[in-house]
Amino acid sequence: MKEIGGYMQFERFNGEHYQKGLPLNTGRGAILILLRMLNAKKIYIPYYLCDSIKNYLQTNDFAYEFYHINRDFFPLFERDLKNDEYLLIVNIYGQLSSTDIANIKKKYNNIILDNTHAFFELPQPNIHTVYSCRKFFGVPDGAYLHIANFSHTLNTISLAEDKSLNRFNHLLGRFEESASEHYSEFLNTESIFASLPPLKMSKLTSNLLNIIDYAHILKIRNNNFERYAKALAPTNLIDARMLNGPFCYPYRIKNGAQIRQSLIEKKIYIPILWPNVTKSYGASDEEFDMAQNTLPLPVGQGVSFEDIDLIIEALQDLHA
Repeated sequence: MKEIGGYMQFERFNGEHYQKGLPLNTGRGAILILLRMLNAKKIYIPYYLCDSIKNYLQTNDFAYEFYHINRDFFPLFERDLKNDEYLLIVNIYGQLSSTDIANIKKKYNNIILDNTHAFFELPQPNIHTVYSCRKFFGVPDGAYLHIANFSHTLNTISLAEDKSLNRFNHLLGRFEESASEHYSEFLNTESIFASLPPLKMSKLTSNLLNIIDYAHILKIRNNNFERYAKALAPTNLIDARMLNGPFCYPYRIKNGAQIRQSLIEKKIYIPILWPNVTKSYGASDEEFDMAQNTLPLPVGQGVSFEDIDLIIEALQDLHA
């Protein structure tokens, strides 16, 4: 029986989500659901990727193999895919344009596009595409799955609904206190996703995504990227292109790993997004160098021009 009355609940917000795909709880779960819907038997994944996808596939007994990428993030893959095999194309830092992706689709056909780093890029109608919400917004979970030429609603897929009320502590803590004070809570939350099954997006996350000012966030991210590019492009080993609403400004330099450590002393935290991408893991020399020496500089809506100027100044001092 429905409860009526009592104390006030969290507000319900009216609005619209930016993406119109199937709302799910995690990107890795979205990939697994898609593979099952396609009756796929194997997926090829890049070495240049965090091991969460590999581990999730292993946990769910799904066959995979690795492939390499080049310095421009294009696949180095020359096999012919079988009808039940797929190639996961990761749009790393959002550096693959829509034309690039269309050409990759033309070459391999059976591809799944991971747009975790390109939330604001709309899907191409004929390409299966996965998006993540947590990389761009202060929400505890959330992902979207765009299935090419698929018109059914999520209600046709038999999935339970996720509940995210216990995954807010690190978000609320950072809002009122420092990130470092709640970093352990963030790690604990991240560890939950390793075993979380594919589920529908939680009501809480969906509700929060209704009130985000997407146009405002797009403007901030674009402006922040341009500010970095104006100062750092001449020394950047990546010819970084700006997509609409970028994930970060990817800044690759020869001694990036050492500079990252020096930045920590200034309380500037630039992560290694893929610490698992090592030679022992199977990565090429190029992939290892990219993972270690590319600094994903923050462009998000929580970063001001003053913050960016401090980062640029610190980088120029350390890189002099």
